[in-house]
Parts: sequence; structure tokens; C-alpha cells
Amino acid sequence: KINVSKPVYDIIYKNSKKEKKVMRHQELHKFCDATLKRVLEGLKIYNNDVNYGYVTYNLSKEDVGYLKVFAEEIEERLK
Repeated sequence: KINVSKPVYDIIYKNSKKEKKVMRHQELHKFCDATLKRVLEGLKIYNNDVNYGYVTYNLSKEDVGYLKVFAEEIEERLK
């Protein structure tokens, strides 16, 4: 599960030990592919939940754009 806090500058995710960790945008290069894939999958699920109204947390347009950029940068890093 991905927790997103306002404003969105980083992402809190759970690692393989179920511990909460912070992933900062400028530190993507420090994470292994498995972690990036797990966070990317969580971002996709979160975005779908928001799109379908399952999550009622209202994000600003800036925050939504930031999440998209974050996901795109992770995808680029995984290539």
C-alpha cells in the first residue's frame, strides 16, 4: 500500500519486511529494481482507486501531476 501525504514530495511505501520507508524523488537511483517495481505497482493501484472513486482523498492538480511524473521516472529508471 502506498501512502500519499499533502503536498506530495516523496512517497511512503512498505518494504519487504512491511516497514514504512520513504522514497524521495531525487533519490530514485538508490533503489533496486524490485523496490521500484513494487512502488510503481502501488502508484498504479492508487491512481486507479482515485480515478474510480474508491479513495475520496482529493489531490490538487499539482499533486496528481507530481504522481504521474514520479511514476514516469520510475518507469524510465526500470528500462
